[in-house]
Amino acid sequence: MSDQEFNFSESMKQINEINDWFQGEDLDLEEALTKLKQGKELITKCKERLSDIENEFKELRVDFAEEEAEVDEDASSNEANRAGESENTDEDVSDNLPF
Repeated sequence: MSDQEFNFSESMKQINEINDWFQGEDLDLEEALTKLKQGKELITKCKERLSDIENEFKELRVDFAEEEAEVDEDASSNEANRAGESENTDEDVSDNLPF
C-alpha cells in the first residue's frame, strides 16, 4: 500500500475489525497469525501517518507565527512612519508661514 493510497480511517476500521475477531470464541491459529501480522502493519502505518501529520501541524504553527510576527512588524513600522509623517507635516507647515 503506497502512502497516497493509505486511508487512515479505513485502516482504523480494519484494526477494530481484527480486534473484534480476536474477541470471538473460536480462533483458527493460522488465521490469527495472519490477522496479527495485518494488524501490526496497519498500526505501524497509522503511527507513521500520525507522526507525519504532527510534523505538518508543527510546520504550520511555525509558519503562522512567522507571518504574525511579520504583520506585527509591518504594523509597528507603519505606525512609526505615520508618526514621523505627522511630525514632519507640522514642521513643514511652520516653515511655510511668513512669520
